[in-house]
Amino acid sequence: MNERMAWIENEHFKGWHCRECSWAVSAIRVDTTVAVLAFNRAAHGGFEKHHCVPASEKPKARAQAAGK
Repeated sequence: MNERMAWIENEHFKGWHCRECSWAVSAIRVDTTVAVLAFNRAAHGGFEKHHCVPASEKPKARAQAAGK
């Protein structure tokens, strides 16, 4: 697993997310280990295809950092 991809579980969200941007995939209710593995593979595939734009690299964040 990529180290930027992490599992999060709290009162607002349960699923995989990117530590660098807002990409996330909510967990679905699954009843078998096979289904869990399939969900995790699909989430990993989606993560690998997402275009990560960390908050520190977004234009607004750069402008604020530059004092604009």
